[in-house]
Amino acid sequence: MNKMIKFIRIDKQKKGVSLMISYVILIAITISISIAVFAFLRIISNIERAPGCEPGTSIIVNDYLCEEGSGVLRLDIKNNGRFSVDGFILEVGGNPDRAPITRLIPDADDAARFIGGYYFFGEVRSANLIPLPPEDPETTEKESEETVVFTNIELKADGTRGEVDFDYIRKIRIQPFVLGEDGKEKRVCSDAVIRQDFDERDCPIKPGVPGPVQPGPGPAPVPPSDPTAQGFHHWNFEGNLNDIKQAHFTEVRGSVSYLTDGQIGQAIELDVNDQLEAPKEELTDLSNDEITISFGLKDPSATQNRLLEKKAAGGKGFQVKTYPYKIEFRAGKAQWLICTKGADYFNDGNWHEVILTAKKNVGRKIYIDGVKCVSPELTGSDGPESVENDLNPNTNLVLGKRNLFAGKVDELKIWS
Repeated sequence: MNKMIKFIRIDKQKKGVSLMISYVILIAITISISIAVFAFLRIISNIERAPGCEPGTSIIVNDYLCEEGSGVLRLDIKNNGRFSVDGFILEVGGNPDRAPITRLIPDADDAARFIGGYYFFGEVRSANLIPLPPEDPETTEKESEETVVFTNIELKADGTRGEVDFDYIRKIRIQPFVLGEDGKEKRVCSDAVIRQDFDERDCPIKPGVPGPVQPGPGPAPVPPSDPTAQGFHHWNFEGNLNDIKQAHFTEVRGSVSYLTDGQIGQAIELDVNDQLEAPKEELTDLSNDEITISFGLKDPSATQNRLLEKKAAGGKGFQVKTYPYKIEFRAGKAQWLICTKGADYFNDGNWHEVILTAKKNVGRKIYIDGVKCVSPELTGSDGPESVENDLNPNTNLVLGKRNLFAGKVDELKIWS
């Protein structure tokens, strides 16, 4: 019996086409998975470029000078990009093998341009923000350049300040930033970071190295970098009277006017019929032993001056009075510390930042526009005996004593 054997002919060409299609499908699947994974990682790691930091945003260190004996770093910053820049973050380090993390404080002349580690091209404390423009090839004016002087004082992560813990700067890092449309959000341009190394012993950061640092007036304190920190309260008056946490001004007498040209964003204006109170129960996290008060002030009345108080009998608590030419402050005792400026200093049409500090058995300080008030402008005792009693009595916080205050206020902060 003959068996029929059937031969099947395999078409090699079709087989090659089939394999090619398989490879194409495999590549397509791989690309799809990669896109999905990248999109997921992009969301959870927030690596999207901050809006506003356009490609071409750039600044450079045109020149620098380290002044031995004074402990300052002088930087000539130039905008070599295509867009204006609102400011930058400076970090320095004493180890050439490690990333710099120390943020230096600018000197007194530039104190009004510095808040929370951010240096602004313009006086942010008076809302006079002037971005550094890019270079204009059609003019010889150096509007795209600015010289900034930094001290040997660092801003620590917890908001406190102290001397740097190394003798020589070996490395710096500068990151420019731009402000968002609201004029408040800071968008750091991570793709425009400057890194520069310094030669060994080329840039002394402590005066008289080697040797002790001579004490000076010191820079003004800054609030905690974490807005949710214990013992920190902030009223920014952006259309409301709320604290960023819970100590809102809930008791309101009169009517509060909101201004659009505040120190930062909006501000409030109080007249003699207005008084705001925040409940004592929401301020128990403030310390009895030390306190710092910061606020923006503009156009205070010459006669209605009781701006802020949280006080009780026996010299407990604190009280602040404002005038067109002076600030009066008492805390933990019934004695006034007075900083007297020029006539109409606070009524010149600009915002001025006032910072007041008090620590039991240590003393009190007044800072105006980032500069510590000293004699002869300062009168009254500021020694250890000037603060003896509790600073946070069991009373409400009062802003704008009715019939006794009129003026404009912004960015009120109180912390311990």
